[in-house]
Amino acid sequence: MADVVVFDFDGTVADTMPVCVGAFQHIFRLFDQRYVSEREVIAMFGPPEAGIITRNLRNRDAVPNAIAEFYRYYSELHNQTVKPLPGLYELLVDIKDMGKRLVVFTGKGRRSLTISLRQLGLDNLFEMAVTGDDVTEKKPNPEGLHLIMREFNCGAGDVWMIGDSDADVAAAIRAGVRSVRVEWFPFEFLDFRKTPDDVCATIADLRRLLQVPQHHGHNEVAN
Repeated sequence: MADVVVFDFDGTVADTMPVCVGAFQHIFRLFDQRYVSEREVIAMFGPPEAGIITRNLRNRDAVPNAIAEFYRYYSELHNQTVKPLPGLYELLVDIKDMGKRLVVFTGKGRRSLTISLRQLGLDNLFEMAVTGDDVTEKKPNPEGLHLIMREFNCGAGDVWMIGDSDADVAAAIRAGVRSVRVEWFPFEFLDFRKTPDDVCATIADLRRLLQVPQHHGHNEVAN
């Protein structure tokens, strides 16, 4: 198992894609009085949330208020609908107990990631987070993985990238790190063209792949 285990966030650590899409739809409905479809929202993804709003909101004068409202609504909707993935917290604790480094590498902005980690009780588990605010080039560019390797002074062979999308797999391939695609939160707009090194359908599958023993009397919840 690698020394540094990197997780994508949306669609990997938590089922937050519907919340992300819903919050953007709310913003365009409220400030532009227009309906933006789920597919149209997904096509906007790339920059962090503030960048998406700045780039796509037609009501230019409302951008600051729209950004503030996005995070308010995101937090509210997240709190109402997003639940912890059974077995993930225990897996992360066990990985840390093995002395491994846990990292998040996400296109989300740091503010929304902080909201999500805090509400899910995961904010003390990750040693480092690379967000969309920290890189110039988004995934599939491997810039974030290179930042992680520099931070921990390690090589590509010491890192695993775990994510749900082609962008995650492609970033891993370009950085030379091992890629694992997870499929426990199916999302219809993901288009798979890249072949990962491994695929996991459940947390139990990932635990076996990472060769992480179960500690502390954890009862792994089937998912």
